[in-house]
Amino acid sequence: MPMKNFSSHRRLPPLLLYILKNFDAWLIGSSINYVEGHTDTPPKDYDCIVSPSDWLAVAQVLLTQEKIDINTFGGFKVLSKGILIDFWPQTLSEFLKSS
Repeated sequence: MPMKNFSSHRRLPPLLLYILKNFDAWLIGSSINYVEGHTDTPPKDYDCIVSPSDWLAVAQVLLTQEKIDINTFGGFKVLSKGILIDFWPQTLSEFLKSS
């Protein structure tokens, strides 16, 4: 989901909104339904892919969060203000090819 429009930003966790606004990153997965208002049930977590060219800068931001672990995609599972967000480096085209 390209978040350069940010019309649904009120439903995004602040950390995720910051990453989507400032880096080449994409919200993916079923959490889009919640963000876009198609459901009122918040997701158990959010998934975000980050362009490999921005990964180092994003990782530096993520390392400041309250809890961070390595996820199964080789990125980070971050707990930010009680909300789980998965981030990993991948281009949008690579993600679409693997879906």
